[in-house]
Amino acid sequence: MISSGFTHLCKMNFQNRIAATGLFLILVLSSQTVFAQQILEQDELRLKPVYKSLAEALAKPDSVYRLSLKGKKLKTFPTEVFQFKNLNSLDLSRNKLKEIPDSLDQFTSLVELNLGYNQLTSLPESVGSIKNLAVLKLYRNKITYLPAEMGKLIYLEELELWDNEIDVFPEEMHNCKLLKKIDLRGILMSDEKQHAIQALFPNARINFSPSCSCKD
Repeated sequence: MISSGFTHLCKMNFQNRIAATGLFLILVLSSQTVFAQQILEQDELRLKPVYKSLAEALAKPDSVYRLSLKGKKLKTFPTEVFQFKNLNSLDLSRNKLKEIPDSLDQFTSLVELNLGYNQLTSLPESVGSIKNLAVLKLYRNKITYLPAEMGKLIYLEELELWDNEIDVFPEEMHNCKLLKKIDLRGILMSDEKQHAIQALFPNARINFSPSCSCKD
């Protein structure tokens, strides 16, 4: 009887430990999820300092909400930026980037991304994984097409594509219902293509250059 009771007690203790461990793991995972989703309101974000040095930012990774590496003559994408789990705003404009890595799903909190004035010809499909993205700036590149996965950016509100080489958008982007501003100036396209783009985004204000008589 004593042996049986002791065994029963051990089983109870073991089960309790398992339950406690499960609860602990749930709490840890929940806290990590919250940590990785610290997205600030626009007014609050503007009050955060803008880090302009990668080295300085790496010294305080948890404090980095806004990072500007504008005009740093970067030729490759700085993958160190993926260490900043609270990063809401990233400016990589005026560099010499030709490619963007296919690992953009690591940007769990990114709301604003500026890749303007580089040498990009396309975007990786993973751009659609930046699920909280509201502002995407791609002006003055050499982009000829956008991936269909752009249609997953359901919170996208502003898209700057002026001075590129794109005149057709993937149909999947009709899912971007919140898009209210699109800049396509400096891109030659016919009336027909302008009308098709406007029809795809009926609620957006689109800035076009004057239409041309150009042939496809």
